[in-house]
Amino acid sequence: MSSISEIMGQQTLPTTQETLSTNSSQDSFKSTLNNFLKEANNNILEAGEMARKFANGEVSEIHDVMIASQKASVSLEMVVEIRNKLVEAYREFMRIQV
Repeated sequence: MSSISEIMGQQTLPTTQETLSTNSSQDSFKSTLNNFLKEANNNILEAGEMARKFANGEVSEIHDVMIASQKASVSLEMVVEIRNKLVEAYREFMRIQV
């Protein structure tokens, strides 16, 4: 039979590399989410700018304005859905009994 010290010697603690990869994946999620929010904000600002230019007569193609507007709308809907999913996950996490 194996002694307890032999079994304990076989167990390994997480290395710093494993800890770093966990932190980098968290940073990656954070940076991905920030990038997505910045992109959605830029789409909304671009749509507003295109609408302003169209109203001033600087842009003659209405389809460009509509494309920018729909792009901004879809981006905003996606941001709202991501927020809803994160809130739902948080609420589910808080319901977990320890």
